[in-house]
Formats: sequence, C-alpha cells, structure tokens
Amino acid sequence: MVLDCTIFRLCYRPPLTKGVPRRGGLWNPVFHLKNLYLHIHIIRIKFMAGARADSIFRITTDKEHVICPPQQVFSNADFHFTLTVGGGLFEDECEYDGFRQVLQRLGETEFYILENIGATITDRSLPFSATISLDCRYVDFQTMLEAFEPPFGWVINHFFVFGNNAGWGIYVAEFPPVNIIGCSKLLLREFREAFGIEGNGYEQISDLIDREFENNPEDKRRFIEVYVNDNRIA
Repeated sequence: MVLDCTIFRLCYRPPLTKGVPRRGGLWNPVFHLKNLYLHIHIIRIKFMAGARADSIFRITTDKEHVICPPQQVFSNADFHFTLTVGGGLFEDECEYDGFRQVLQRLGETEFYILENIGATITDRSLPFSATISLDCRYVDFQTMLEAFEPPFGWVINHFFVFGNNAGWGIYVAEFPPVNIIGCSKLLLREFREAFGIEGNGYEQISDLIDREFENNPEDKRRFIEVYVNDNRIA
C-alpha cells in the first residue's frame, strides 16, 4: 500500500483551474476524492503485473475521454491484431485450455482482468479487476464469472486482459461484441491456433460487424481501418 500511495503522489495531478467541478463556486472535494480513488486503483492494477498494463493498452482514468473500439485500444504500435467473436473471453473449455497453454509457454503463471470503467454506464468509481491463476480449472473460472453480480457480467462491460509478458493483450469489447487479440508477430500463430482463428479473423466475423455497425457506417470504417486494414499480417 505504501508503493501505491507513492505512485499516486507522483502521478495524480488534479485540475487547477479550467474545468474543475465546483460546488457553489468553490472547489468540489467530492469530485477529486472519487478521482483519487480511481487513480490509486488503476495505478495499483498497472503495477500488479510485471508488465505495466499501459505498456499494452491505452488506458485512461478520465471517464469523459474513454478509449474503446472503434478507437485503437492498444498502445504497442508493433502489435498485429486477430479478431474473434466476443460475448465472453472463451467460447468453451478447449479455448480456455489452449489459451492457458500459450501463456504457460510464455512463462506466465497468471493473467489479469481489468474493466475499462469509462466504457461502462455506471455510477461506480472503481473498475472491476481480477487475477486468474493458470492453475484455475475452466469450471472454476466459469463459476467465478457467474458469481459476479451485474454490472460485473461480461455482456455489458469492456475488459483489458493481460499478463506479465508485454507481448500480448486481449480487449474484450461489448460493442461491437468481439475480442481483439493484439500481440507480437512471433505469437500470432499461437493465439490463432488457441482460438481457432483463420487469418486475422475478420472474414469469420464480417457479418457480425456489418450488423453491429449497420447504423454507424463511420464507426465501421474506423474499426476496419484500425483493426483490419492497418493489420501488418503478411
């Protein structure tokens, strides 16, 4: 906890003048207290893993400027992207075991889940987070997820999934309902095989993307530009 507070003092700078919420013309301490808690929690999660979460994802604590698809959510400019149907992190036990095997080969012992709190319509200040050991069985993983009371379900939230190795990350999106796997070129085949993905996966989910963006053609164009056309897969 000492480490968390030290990091907070170094990183958190409340707005000084313009844009500061005021109560009766005075500085509003409640607003800044909520932001203090949010910053401490995000910073603690970022340093929970050996690889900082923000070395993999573009994470903001400002709910007014949330980053989620069709925007680029990954901070590593060298990542390649692979897409699969969302609605959950794993379709079945086979995918879960394949994912665990990939991580084990990378030397991981656990992976982390962090909610993109700004993308969730909620009054909560703190994002949901979890640490999952690779020893966790699929049935136990499912039981844990089912135990979450709304709004902690996968269906209505956006999540960052990552580990200690900065060479990979998964963004679980609610809109569009897809999982975006970002990783180094060396890991592409491993993740494709684990999740049964052909190519970068777009052809397998193109009908889903068309339906989701039916009324938002500009968002569809941006999504394809960021995660499909900008993909550097040979």
